This record gives sequence, structure tokens and C-alpha cells, in this order.
Amino acid sequence: QYCDPYEGCLDVPCVDQPDITIFSDGSSDRTVEFPDGGTSNDSVKVRIPYDNLEILTASVDLTGLPKSLTGDKTVDAVVVNDVSGSMDDNCGPDGKAQPGETPCKINDMKDATNEFIDTVLDFPDNVMGLASYSTWVVNWTELTDDVAELKDQVSTYDAQGKTCVSCGINKGIDVVSAGTNEVRAMLLMTDGNANRCLSGSCNVGEAKDEAITEAQRAYDDFGINIYTVAFGDDADVDVMQTI
Repeated sequence: QYCDPYEGCLDVPCVDQPDITIFSDGSSDRTVEFPDGGTSNDSVKVRIPYDNLEILTASVDLTGLPKSLTGDKTVDAVVVNDVSGSMDDNCGPDGKAQPGETPCKINDMKDATNEFIDTVLDFPDNVMGLASYSTWVVNWTELTDDVAELKDQVSTYDAQGKTCVSCGINKGIDVVSAGTNEVRAMLLMTDGNANRCLSGSCNVGEAKDEAITEAQRAYDDFGINIYTVAFGDDADVDVMQTI
């Protein structure tokens, strides 16, 4: 309704509006290339209208693949997923993430992993594995080209426990280093700060350092390139960029 102090309240029909993305330069889509090793880019800005408009939701979808996954070389890939308790950000009406509810970190991560599976395994001879972690390694799937097997594993993810990022990287190394393809890649996803070590309890600083050390070992000893995705405003972006 539109209410006027003189005319009273009038019913105003709602009109569905299409989703429109307009960048600051007036374009509707943008392609941004990042160098090997990663960097940051703050040049891409989305224009959001605000005159006489109440914004209920605003979201940005990012699509793309690391350069090494789009060429002619075959790939051994592993997705290492954070299934700690904070990945269930109480997004459902019952205070717990239910299948299909989104935006919701655990479900968004599942969707992203499934899309990654489809994209990587769309190329002949590529194989892929999975590893999930919370307080320790939760489960893993060895390298395979079986899309259904991988997605079945992803569907079992349930958020609980602490965050041992180094545990996930360590298991990811085991999974992907068993392959024989020319390129080895690990996609690490998390929403928070590392707070658990391979040996068990430790302080946050030790947990972060251990995660970075494991990532360095992955590259130095096994030639594994690690790419990271951070979920949420409270994610430790600095550590993810270092990894």
C-alpha cells in the first residue's frame, strides 16, 4: 500500500521485475583475469539503484575456473570442504540448514562443489576427489570420473565441529597426489578461522600457521596448486589469500 496523509492508503499492485546487473561502466557483464598465484581486484563495481527503492536482497554470482583447468592439459583435482559447525549459519526457519535452503553457507558450498564437479569432469580424462573436514577429517572420496558418486558424497555433508583447515589440506594432498595427470589442483573452501591442528587442540595462531605450512608443502612436494573460496564476512581472507 501507498499511504498519504491527505488521501489515505491506496493499494498499489506489485509488478515483477527482471534480474538486472549493471556494472559501474554501464555493462551487464564483466570478465576479470587474475595472474597465476592470485591477487585482488577492486575495479569491478556493481551499480545498485536506491532512489525510491527498498533493497530486500542483493547477491553476486561469480563464475570461472583457474587457468590451469581450462587448457588442454588433463587434471587431477580435489575439492576440500569445510563442514564445521559455523557452516550452518541458521538460515532456515527452524534455525538449521535444510536441503535446498539458500542463501546458506553449507548449501551454497554443496551447490558450488556440484557445479565444479560438472565443469571439471566435462573434460575427457580429468578425475576428481573430495575431502571434508571439521574438528578432523570427516570423509573423503578417491579420484574418480564418476559424477554420481561424487555428488552422493557431497549430499551427506552436515555442519558440526571445529575448523581444522590443515586436516583438510593434508587429506586433500593424499587424495590428489595419487593421480597421474599433468596438472594437480586443490580447491579449498571455508567460512571461518582455523582453530584446530593435525595433532588436536591448539591456539588459533598455530592452526593458521599449520594450514599455511601444509599448503606450501602441497605445492613444494607435490606440485599441487591450491585455490581458495571464503564464505561469509567473518572468513579469514588474509590466510586464504596466503594459502
